[in-house]
Amino acid sequence: LMRAVALVLVLVVAWYSLAQNIHLANSFIDIEFTLENSYGVVGITNLLTNKNYLYLNDNGASSLWKIYFTDQKGSTFNVENTISTSANITHQFYTFPNGTSTLVLEWKNITVGQYANAADVIANISIPGNDSSTPSASYWRIGVYPRSPDVSIWQVYYPSISNLYNVTGNLLQTSVYGQIAAATNSFSSVWPQGGTLSMQFLSYLPDNTQGLYIATHDPTGYLKGFAYSYSKTYSSLVITQYPENMSVAEYPYSSPYDVVIQPFVGDWWDSTQIYRDWVLNNAVWCQSGDLRNRSNFPSWVENIGVWLNPGFQENYINGDPQVVLPRLISFYNYFRIPMAVHWYQYYTEPYNCNDPEYPPKQGFAEAIYYLHSNFPEIKVMPYINGRIFDQNSPLWFPLNASNYATKVSAARIGATTLQYNIEGYSGQLFSVMCPATSFWQKTIANISLNLLTEYDVDGVYVDQVGARAPQLCFDPTHGHPLGGGHHWVTGSRAMLSQCLENVVNKLLTTENAAEHIIDLVGGLLAWNIYGSGYVGAYPAVYGGWANIFGVQFSVADINSAQSFAAKLGQVSLLTFELFF
Repeated sequence: LMRAVALVLVLVVAWYSLAQNIHLANSFIDIEFTLENSYGVVGITNLLTNKNYLYLNDNGASSLWKIYFTDQKGSTFNVENTISTSANITHQFYTFPNGTSTLVLEWKNITVGQYANAADVIANISIPGNDSSTPSASYWRIGVYPRSPDVSIWQVYYPSISNLYNVTGNLLQTSVYGQIAAATNSFSSVWPQGGTLSMQFLSYLPDNTQGLYIATHDPTGYLKGFAYSYSKTYSSLVITQYPENMSVAEYPYSSPYDVVIQPFVGDWWDSTQIYRDWVLNNAVWCQSGDLRNRSNFPSWVENIGVWLNPGFQENYINGDPQVVLPRLISFYNYFRIPMAVHWYQYYTEPYNCNDPEYPPKQGFAEAIYYLHSNFPEIKVMPYINGRIFDQNSPLWFPLNASNYATKVSAARIGATTLQYNIEGYSGQLFSVMCPATSFWQKTIANISLNLLTEYDVDGVYVDQVGARAPQLCFDPTHGHPLGGGHHWVTGSRAMLSQCLENVVNKLLTTENAAEHIIDLVGGLLAWNIYGSGYVGAYPAVYGGWANIFGVQFSVADINSAQSFAAKLGQVSLLTFELFF
């Protein structure tokens, strides 16, 4: 009898209907959908504070999903839940023994452009029971199933929420190390990267007492996008999911991770702890433990008092060993503290030219030996780039490097002509290489290991791998799914894991606050992050798990007491190591 009563109580809390709306709710969160607009979401309420973040638009529209299809001719079709032509739209509630309640929404036989009965869509939204450790969380997944050989899924926007009402306050953006920005500022970025979206979440903060946490709890590393668009009346929030095999007809898509929407009580710090609690226990990049338990974090790194940066964007000669060596020794003799040098232009090629060729200049090996013999507290970490290949490099054709470059496709089924992803630096053109290929993994690993073993440097800095976002790649010879997927993360991790093979007490670093590779590097270069609104969101999540170093100080900063003090204060608050 008691079991029967308990089941009835769970059912009452889990869902209910009012007029034309249905609700998925427990004692902490209430999610409301309207039947009038094909299950558009019109309410996400924090029941602890009675704050509803959504309202039905004045025009009666409310969204839930949008899907971007394409066909073999290159025609594209945007289909939304609110305007989808469907013969059958249904919903069903389920309750599970652990207290979880799930709402399943289904659209069958959707018409896509001129193609009838072309696709089905199934959306799942789940909330835990009241006794869960995260009772205010909701978990969102979607499945898209093409039924016609004439269509392919290109992008999936889910959840697509168009009615954040009367937005005020701020947005915590995980830009680099975290930034509080007015909610009147729109925001869009893709993950993974260490620049404008360093972690898989953001938080809407209407005031300093509560907020809405929006995240993707993806432990593997699938390509995705976050977009927030401000309007004076109804702002929108969209998660973009990039399916595997985007250009393949009839290829289905099912979300491989949860989108989590969770009202919370507190401020920006509290939202970081929601993400920290999940990521440290689930993500593949956290499985090796914190810094203390990792062999790729040498003990000498903790003692570095300052980083020096010769040769960066200076004239060519400033990276010469005969110029750098006396400067290092002079600096060390003045401060008498352990220091490290992040060395650019130690090689004979011009900066940002002929990458990935880095033949050291004459005297480089002798300088390293001299420092190790006479100044063991000075550590040396030279620069390489781990992402791009100069198409005019003498190695481009002999190595058949074009075979391993990322290649982009037009939005159509089975495009026969693919284009290189080209980026320009210092007036030169570079192909973005595909890290899923063993060729590129071995190329970067061999360069790193050569510097670490033949020249006995103390570490290697691999530029851009952490900072820059992935490029979609459609080359079928690379062995990865076409377009979306997790192969960029998996490939980058495989590449970095080979860079320290069979070496000990050496350091590998990369640029910016990327999270998906923190277990494979012993340092993340902060560089230039000064400005208003920065907060320590990244250290709040990854304190003890990631080492951040190298904040830029220019000659002007050193000559200005006010500038120097301001930057030093920010560095100290954000727990970074100094950099000159």
